[in-house]
Amino acid sequence: MMDVRQIDSDIGSRLRRDGTILEGEDLTVLADRWLFIQAERGYRFGIDAVLLARYSSGLVGSHVPESASVLDIGAGCGVVGLILSDLCRQVTVTGIEIQTAQADRARRNVALNGLEERVTIRPGDVRELAATGARFDLIVSNPPFYRAGSGRVNPDGERAIARHEISLDMDGLLESIAGLMIPGGRAVVLYPAERLSECVLAAGRHGLAAVELVPLLPRPGAQPESFLVGLAHGIDGSARDPVTAQPMYLSREAPPAATSECGR
Repeated sequence: MMDVRQIDSDIGSRLRRDGTILEGEDLTVLADRWLFIQAERGYRFGIDAVLLARYSSGLVGSHVPESASVLDIGAGCGVVGLILSDLCRQVTVTGIEIQTAQADRARRNVALNGLEERVTIRPGDVRELAATGARFDLIVSNPPFYRAGSGRVNPDGERAIARHEISLDMDGLLESIAGLMIPGGRAVVLYPAERLSECVLAAGRHGLAAVELVPLLPRPGAQPESFLVGLAHGIDGSARDPVTAQPMYLSREAPPAATSECGR
């Protein structure tokens, strides 16, 4: 197990030599604490994913048990689940990722951060997981922002699936969450501001209620770029208006150190 709080400048080179980092990949060091292997030219996580993990960690012990079972839908390279599990040491996390290359990176990132005992990565479709009867206390997801057929689809397949609803749309995600979340559980999803109303209405169709909205702002006084949407089981999704929480900032709340690979 590596102590990621003591990261030396040669770590990237050593991980390349031992085959942990593959051709076409690099290493991100986040907050001098976490290590993430990512595709050099494929999809790469942003600060909004880190804010999703931070906000969700605040639900542990207050709205869900300290030993909560957590599901990360569309785990990508594992960033949300790994940060959440490190901040909340009693939770167990299952990350499900439909892209096999991303799931493989997530598995390596779990090992790289020494979290194998509490984080499991499962390749596959979340709809298949829902059919197994699995249930979770807390579900988090940073899903594709854009509808299929809208705007320019990135020619890179990994980026396209991460950004456009090619493999899973909003209704499919929320239906899966409704089936996978235990009664009394919570879920948090991240959507751009222009899809907020759509998300709240879609949640209601699947028996979920939006209970809290967290605006993500590029800077104080700016309009929200996106929202974290807190969800719980509801009757029709419209029993009461969601609470709007204090905003989180996409720049000022960034971790103090987020660097590209060291020692390449």
